[in-house]
Amino acid sequence: MATIKKGKKAVLLPGAIGDWTKYKPQIEETAKIKASSKSPNRFSEKELLDMDILFLNIFEEYTKAVQKTTGLSMSAVSCSIETDNYAEILKSVNIPVVQFKVTSPEVEPLFLCFDMTLANALINSSVGGQTDLAPAKSLTEIEENILELCASSGADKLLGGLSKNIEVKYLNSPNIYFDQSIEESAVLVLGRSQINFGKLSGQVFLISHLSTAQDILFRSKNKIAAPDISKIPVAITGKITMPVSSVLGSTMISAKELYELEAGDVIVLDSSINNLLHISIGEDLNILGQPGIKDDRLCVQILKNGNGKVEKIKLSAEV
Repeated sequence: MATIKKGKKAVLLPGAIGDWTKYKPQIEETAKIKASSKSPNRFSEKELLDMDILFLNIFEEYTKAVQKTTGLSMSAVSCSIETDNYAEILKSVNIPVVQFKVTSPEVEPLFLCFDMTLANALINSSVGGQTDLAPAKSLTEIEENILELCASSGADKLLGGLSKNIEVKYLNSPNIYFDQSIEESAVLVLGRSQINFGKLSGQVFLISHLSTAQDILFRSKNKIAAPDISKIPVAITGKITMPVSSVLGSTMISAKELYELEAGDVIVLDSSINNLLHISIGEDLNILGQPGIKDDRLCVQILKNGNGKVEKIKLSAEV
């Protein structure tokens, strides 16, 4: 049973960071702001992150399939996405590309593009040539057919399993072609990935309708693997927030003591002032630290691991 000590008493902690008891926060009324509803034509920040991870997985699986067919060693090393209307999305693909149309009875058409550096490497690799030659300015019919076969490799990966009945057709190069069957105001998702092959690198673009991207995301949500953070742009990871909490201690008091509480009473907790505090970050990370003050704000200094999943914690890191 906890004891309640009457009268004010100052408790000082070791001064590694500062004396938190000297900090007197101001109590202010906080206005409650109702969050505005998200536009149905755009992703929330969490959906944007999930979509970025999903597209990265799609590009990784697709390049593995193309590599198996062509023998060209390839790997997807980065991914970024954006949503906009069709006209603006086409403007974002502002480099020479080889464009393919990906169709399936189940979904709206997608557009797949290889930049000319990657396209040239795929052609040369398919005919047994070198992969470090300058990109071709124009394509012959044979080269178009070669690239169409390369692009068709693992095309089912582009739809995240939504359909197996997929057809890939060469559409245009080196400029991206505006498909008149799609409304200019239609909202699309553009996924962009850097592909490394040997000493060179190229880009792959995948353009899909917003509804198709949402269907793929919904179907794949429970199958998304843990992302490689190094491949996600800083612009995305910089917007991810994680809840952080730290508890000084706990105890129990009787109902009688509860009703007798007055301003200035001190409730003695079950932890010593010399004990480290448990710091929780998200659902998985549990570490230990010491309380203090920094820039007139309460803070905790991370000292060592608790029983969380993370194995290495940098000393003297501040939260």
